Amino acid sequence: MTQEVIERLIHRVEDNPFCQVMNMKVTEVSRGHLAMCVKISEKCHTNIYGYVHGGVFSGLADTACGVCCFTDGAKVVTLDMNLSYIKNVKAGATVYCYAEILQHGNNVMRTHCKIVDETNELLVDGTLSFYIIGKEDIGNG
Repeated sequence: MTQEVIERLIHRVEDNPFCQVMNMKVTEVSRGHLAMCVKISEKCHTNIYGYVHGGVFSGLADTACGVCCFTDGAKVVTLDMNLSYIKNVKAGATVYCYAEILQHGNNVMRTHCKIVDETNELLVDGTLSFYIIGKEDIGNG
């Protein structure tokens, strides 16, 4: 992937209204791999107990893995996700989601992600499948 393609991808993700509301930022991009982070705010991301709402984790996993598919030239929609919630954090923490492509088939892509805290402690582990609806020109390289 060229630097121009990477910058276009980051701009596209970070200009997305859902990503803006959730304060998602792309931190790493390469073909078949993507990392994003979210700084957890009490006002936007927590449940009634003050911990990160599970929907924040699932939205982050879905977004990171879907955009990861884009890095391999595929436009996708989510088929399924299986997330294991292992540990949680409170407001003020930053969480990081690392996504990778496991399989790029003709119609379906399978991905894996892990969400960790600042100390790299595992919070969520997941596998997600996506249906390929088209191709995305990501350039050469």
